[in-house]
Amino acid sequence: MAVLSKIRERSLFLIIIIALALFSFVLSGLFDGNLFNKNKTNIGEVNGEPINREEFAQQVESYRTRSNGRSSNMQNVKNAWDNLVSEKLYKTQLEKSGIVVGEKDIWDAIVQQVSQYNNPQFLNEIGTFDQEKLKEYIATLQDNAEESEQSKAEWLNWLNFEKNIKTNLERTNYNSLINAGLGSTLNEGK
Repeated sequence: MAVLSKIRERSLFLIIIIALALFSFVLSGLFDGNLFNKNKTNIGEVNGEPINREEFAQQVESYRTRSNGRSSNMQNVKNAWDNLVSEKLYKTQLEKSGIVVGEKDIWDAIVQQVSQYNNPQFLNEIGTFDQEKLKEYIATLQDNAEESEQSKAEWLNWLNFEKNIKTNLERTNYNSLINAGLGSTLNEGK
């Protein structure tokens, strides 16, 4: 009770202290440039690496396109955010561990995936997969990219496919190394 009566006696002093604290908070926002800066391009940060607004918007649009309206906008936003955070974390860990995936590895994985579909477009006269036909198809996509919006979209889809293959290979290699390290002892490591 004594404490409450002292607070009531000094209520004006307490109000002035709270007002000064709020005022200093607002002033710190002005000096940081964050209060009135509406053109901020970064919406987040992972391990010191910024996540750009345009990059995030492209990811959300990509998820929306792939789902064909079967998922809500919030699900697309969540998936895009999770993917970007995961991508940034893996990128940092891959750089630290020195894992690099070469072009031959990427090409071999592409050939393996494309040949599984048995697309008649890539089969030769005897009915087996032909890498040269796949190379011609890719060259045609690249050459036609400037002709129309659909051709450009097809080329961008192909580039995205290649990027996803590379990302999956890097993550698979990294995860394999982690799993191998978890199952061994320090003596085995020596």
